[in-house]
Amino acid sequence: MILNEEWKEIFENLPERIYILEKNLNIKKVNSIALMGKDPKEVIGKPCWEIIREKKEKCQDCPLYEKEKGELFFNHKGIGYESFFKKISSGFLLIVREIEKESIENLILMIRHSLGNALNSMKVSLQVFSDFYSRISEEKKIEYISRLLEDVRRLERFLGHLKELSYIGEYDFLDFELNAIVMEFIKRAQQRCFLLGIDFVYDIIPEKIIVHGNPDWIFSTLLVLLENSIDALKEKEKRMIELKIKREKNNLLISFFDSGKGINKEEMERAFELFFSTKERGEGVGLYQAKKMVETMGGRMWIESEEGSWTEIFIELPEG
Repeated sequence: MILNEEWKEIFENLPERIYILEKNLNIKKVNSIALMGKDPKEVIGKPCWEIIREKKEKCQDCPLYEKEKGELFFNHKGIGYESFFKKISSGFLLIVREIEKESIENLILMIRHSLGNALNSMKVSLQVFSDFYSRISEEKKIEYISRLLEDVRRLERFLGHLKELSYIGEYDFLDFELNAIVMEFIKRAQQRCFLLGIDFVYDIIPEKIIVHGNPDWIFSTLLVLLENSIDALKEKEKRMIELKIKREKNNLLISFFDSGKGINKEEMERAFELFFSTKERGEGVGLYQAKKMVETMGGRMWIESEEGSWTEIFIELPEG
């Protein structure tokens, strides 16, 4: 029979971060690893969002709000962690477990890749602005400047998100209009493809589409797919990229097609592996990161291809 002292020793030495929360979500008890170097007096009695995520207000994406009544066992996977919520008599039990710890080198590559995509988008806008300045109307000039400012804001948001990588919940998700993000991306894609002599076509749902997640992640993922497609079309005569969005049951299906060189079965199986790339100078980060983002938003991502002919990548997301 395990005595109280033995239970205490087990509790203190578990590798997971353990939080026992009161019904108002204040922290009642934690094990040693959950203190994260803090004094217990700095943690006990404080709201969980203040200690775990260093926020001043409750987290909008907290699963406990919708499931406070009745039995609860909620499992959530994010980038680098897995969390378990269980309702107990005095409140809630929260367990946070590391499931994948990226090395500093991996993280630096991911940051460089995300920043590189945003900077490349800014470079294209500036190039068009510079080359055709005298022929661009004042209205168009204002439009280009607005896009550049939005890219700067996106970089600012990305840098702000970096500090949240080690926090539970990862990011505060929100309901956003997918159409607006996609149309903004389409404008950038058309600019880029026009300069390279690539046909870019699209077929998307005209009515408003609401998605719960992070709009910057969607934009970043589409940029990754665009750059991969452009690279695949370098040696092709027929150069075409097609973006489609349609509904399938209760989900949204985004497809990104290119008439490029395609990949073989082995490459398809490894396409989302970290550091795997079919490009001569590829880092093997973009698709890996994009898939992580999509899965964290509750979706899935997969690839189909015919070597020498085409590649199509699919993203399925829950609507609403």
